[in-house]
Amino acid sequence: MSETDAIIVGSGPIGAVLARALATRQKSVLILESGGAISAPPGTHLRNQLLYQQHPDRFFEEIGRWCQFFNDKVPPSGLPGANQSEAVGGQSLIWTNNCPRPTAYLEQLDFLDQRDWELRLLEAEKLLRVHSSLFDHSIRQARVESWLKKHIPQRQVTKLPLAAERLQDGTLSFTATRDILDSKACASKVTVQERTRVVRFEHSGSRIQGLVAEDANGTQRKYHANNYVIAGGVFATPKLLYNSGIRPPALGQYLHFHPLSMSQIVLDQELSAPEQIADPPPRLYLPPSASHPWHAMILRDFFPIRSPEGVHENRMIELQFFAPVEVRRENRMILDSSEPRFEVTLTKNDEDLLRRMVEDQHELVKLLGHFRDQCAPFFVPPGMSHPMGTCRMGEDPSSSVADTKGRVHGFHNLFLAGASLIPFPIAVNPTLTCAAIALETAANVE
Repeated sequence: MSETDAIIVGSGPIGAVLARALATRQKSVLILESGGAISAPPGTHLRNQLLYQQHPDRFFEEIGRWCQFFNDKVPPSGLPGANQSEAVGGQSLIWTNNCPRPTAYLEQLDFLDQRDWELRLLEAEKLLRVHSSLFDHSIRQARVESWLKKHIPQRQVTKLPLAAERLQDGTLSFTATRDILDSKACASKVTVQERTRVVRFEHSGSRIQGLVAEDANGTQRKYHANNYVIAGGVFATPKLLYNSGIRPPALGQYLHFHPLSMSQIVLDQELSAPEQIADPPPRLYLPPSASHPWHAMILRDFFPIRSPEGVHENRMIELQFFAPVEVRRENRMILDSSEPRFEVTLTKNDEDLLRRMVEDQHELVKLLGHFRDQCAPFFVPPGMSHPMGTCRMGEDPSSSVADTKGRVHGFHNLFLAGASLIPFPIAVNPTLTCAAIALETAANVE
């Protein structure tokens, strides 16, 4: 029997969280990553470069460099914007790092009780270095928060947690895979092997016997471990299962995502920071609720449109509104030998929700200022906004791919991790939820 306790496919943030949890239990872990290093040191967030701290909008172009888009020419039903990334650190190199908690009793798994959720979320926040106080000295944040609490007291307005730490020089260090794996346990127990593409799993009965992977030269070799975890992303994970002849009925189905409406605002003068002050950007959000079931973020992150209207940085903020869509079997990733293809449609309820969400965005702007020229609300291509559910978890093998611990139905030693597991509509950024689920999975890996 191999001395490796677990092989994890994929070096993104969720694979890293799971690897660290296993290493803490003194499990030896080999992470196989199909891509190479694109940041220095490998696995560090690209946004930590001073260029993007000083010029946030330029980071949008950097993201595009490392996303492999499948087909941007398809209609909305084909999920334009769908992509994957391959690099040491995976999506952790380019994610926005926003880490709000899922709303209690509204966006959480019903097979974990509230106490268990709380413990997993606390642990996930620690591993991801999540903080809510990084922008407490932002003048815009303080003024906007106070103003909204006064004018919409029926809604919660709170600080948006971010997976990052502020350094002594005032810059932010955004959390990525290298930070998650920064522990004595990982140093001795976790190995990351780059440019190793997993081709298929070999299995007999209810056990994975090994996997076949190829290096950058196309040379194939076999790897063996006691347990295997696929954390390769929402599209690569089901594709690898399919290519391995593991094809449960729900594979690739129940695909859902976040329609994302973005806009940029020029704040009213009384809500802005004086131009002579270097004011940190705000980071606030209005959590989803029964009456407003979308996730409304108020921040200055990065914006893909360059407006002709000249505005000082201290008067700018952005709105990013995420909506959940209905989880339906009909929305799916088509799995065959070709490039990934998709069939997705919005229901009337989805369309009504999106209309209400955009109306809410307009109402919020009336309280804060006005839309910057050419920066009124628009929807980004749907495939870019948190696709989920292609390997959903659940108790029924006919409608789910993995069980409630992340173990693939019918297998003892094959597990999944990441957003592909999320079976329910969720409005907030899903990374923290995925990390909490991964910690629950790690506790059940033998």
